[in-house]
Amino acid sequence: MKKAYIYTRVSTAIQVDGYSLEAQRDRLIKEANHRGYKVIGEYSDEGKSGKNIAGRPDFQRMLEDIRSTNNRPDYVFVFKLSRFGRNAADTLNSLQFLEDFGVNLLCVEDGIDSGGAAGKLMISIYAAVAEAERENIKVQTMAGRKQKAAKGEWNGGFAPYGYDLIDGSLVVREDEAVVIREMYRLYVETDYGANGVAAKLNELYKKNARKTGKLQRFSAYFVKGAIKNPIYKGVVAFGRRHTAPLEGKRNEFHVIWQTDDSQIVFSKGKHEALVSEELWEKANEKMRELSVKKEKIDKAHEYILSGLVKCPDCGMSMYGISNGRKKNKWGEEYQISYSYKCRNTTRESGHVCSSHTQYSASKLDNAVKDIIIDMINDENFKARIDELVGSHVDEDNINELIESERREQRRLSGVVSRIESQLNDLDYDDPDALRMEQSLNVRLKNALASQGESMLRMQNLEDRILKASNERIARDSIYDYLEYFEEIYDQLEDKEKKMLMQAMISSIELYPKQGKSKGGQWIKAIHFTLPLSYHGKITQDIQRDEDSEIFQPKEKHVEVVTLITRDKIETTR
Repeated sequence: MKKAYIYTRVSTAIQVDGYSLEAQRDRLIKEANHRGYKVIGEYSDEGKSGKNIAGRPDFQRMLEDIRSTNNRPDYVFVFKLSRFGRNAADTLNSLQFLEDFGVNLLCVEDGIDSGGAAGKLMISIYAAVAEAERENIKVQTMAGRKQKAAKGEWNGGFAPYGYDLIDGSLVVREDEAVVIREMYRLYVETDYGANGVAAKLNELYKKNARKTGKLQRFSAYFVKGAIKNPIYKGVVAFGRRHTAPLEGKRNEFHVIWQTDDSQIVFSKGKHEALVSEELWEKANEKMRELSVKKEKIDKAHEYILSGLVKCPDCGMSMYGISNGRKKNKWGEEYQISYSYKCRNTTRESGHVCSSHTQYSASKLDNAVKDIIIDMINDENFKARIDELVGSHVDEDNINELIESERREQRRLSGVVSRIESQLNDLDYDDPDALRMEQSLNVRLKNALASQGESMLRMQNLEDRILKASNERIARDSIYDYLEYFEEIYDQLEDKEKKMLMQAMISSIELYPKQGKSKGGQWIKAIHFTLPLSYHGKITQDIQRDEDSEIFQPKEKHVEVVTLITRDKIETTR
């Protein structure tokens, strides 16, 4: 019996009864039964936007199940293509993923079957329409929120700490409101900064878990956000922040805060304020004063291993710290010392690191440098690295496939032109003209569909080779540096040293510091981002042998692999 998965999705923007999860499921089950398919998997994302895959956990689970199981479905059934995705690029990539594993997509209400001759072409068109529709929904939603804000009403989202949202209006929640009032009082009337206020609040209160933040302890981030929020002085604001795509990234966004108040809608709210406007202004004035960045003492200095070294107590990343410009009793400045220290002392995580140990930055930096020099001085290093340069990617094979697709597109373009010419030259006085027109239209439809599929295949190949080439170039650049590492490293500026180490090393494990041991004795293991040769073996991890005190490589098998084979391309045609 033929098998199928069904996938349903609704977002908060969709309020149409016909799109409800249950209505979608019922329709898909009936369609599967009607077509003689057995449903072997059901996946559903409730309240999830279709703008990208990242925010849809069940969609990702479905793709992973298709990848990892031998009991794959023949089809994935969705109610409409817009339920599968509203981002054209994501939709086509996900469809290509399905087809790579021999799975087709059926959009029941749209009548689109990716297994059909023109299915992929229709999906390309519908995906673009769905994305435009999503943008239109977004514009309409934001316009409605702006209008509500102008009236002083709560304009969407979860209620801020200190309030409950009841029938669309903010109502004071007293057990949380008392925390907000105390937070403002502490911030204005004491010398505490955001960290100090958070610590004091944690002594006095237990933070209620919220949908927007389930951590049960107050943090400096929470304090800063609450101090800046005008909702607490009785003002509703719209446009304080928005999300924007990260340049050069697909489906990755960051929050941008609006710094020009003229671009923000401020209105007297219909809710009850928790603090006076005077207290709010004093708190924000203090925050502005404290937020002025101190000038860096030594602008040329960089913490080369910042974030790479891991705390032996809690495993979190360690960052740089200096002793500042201290003076002795004669007014002479001490030499600045730099160290790495665990900063996992913020209390919002519920865990406070017990390690207050500082590790000399110069000793650790030099110890790691010496280990790398020891690595490259091995007589087999150069030969083994030469084996790795250019490995992992067989670009020639992929380029051949791209050229093959270009030839196929030229051929199809000729076919389309000939069919269109034949259609234009039809003599409708001929009794067979209608039959010939129907036949030519079918051929034209199939040729156009094949053109669309060829373009998608070529785009997929070009994306893969670009990604693989970029990774190889970055890796081979590091190998080039390593060949002359000992000669050039000390000539590099700290910033350049840091960039090299950050590109080459993923993490460094340390032993707990005991006495005034040398920097090299603190290092337990180094994990590299790329394969290297150490004592004649290819590895990405070296670890100190506790008996011999000598670093030992953890072997890693590395081989040249082809990203995509001719057989795989042939099966997708």
